[in-house]
Amino acid sequence: DLDWAALSSKFSSSASLIDTSYVNYTNECMPEFSEPSPTNHALIDQPSGMCLPHLHLGWEMSWPRPSANGHMNQTFDQLFQDILGLLVDPSYFESWNTDPTNPSLNLPSKVLFPVVASDVVAAVNFAKEHRSTVLKSV
Repeated sequence: DLDWAALSSKFSSSASLIDTSYVNYTNECMPEFSEPSPTNHALIDQPSGMCLPHLHLGWEMSWPRPSANGHMNQTFDQLFQDILGLLVDPSYFESWNTDPTNPSLNLPSKVLFPVVASDVVAAVNFAKEHRSTVLKSV
């Protein structure tokens, strides 16, 4: 476990570092993608900050097929079969999207809402120090 309190102490008083989970993603982001014409406008201001412009960006390689090592590792033929499976039986595909234990799921456990540049610098330095990954979103 990382010392999140130590990181938070380096932020400006208005910055916030929040816990996030798959539940945030499913509750805040997925409903928009069931709309006939999903828009980024409905995703941008969700409280967790986790919503992405395309549903499958929450998975490794932007494809939710479960993979033991977290990578797509599939041939074009397998991808084609997946797409055909989606057309024939959408539940085949939907089960991947709704499984919080899917090893291909790639969502952050924390989201930072920085206020000043020093908040970002502190987060990047913390990530470097702990050999962690920082993903940016605008």
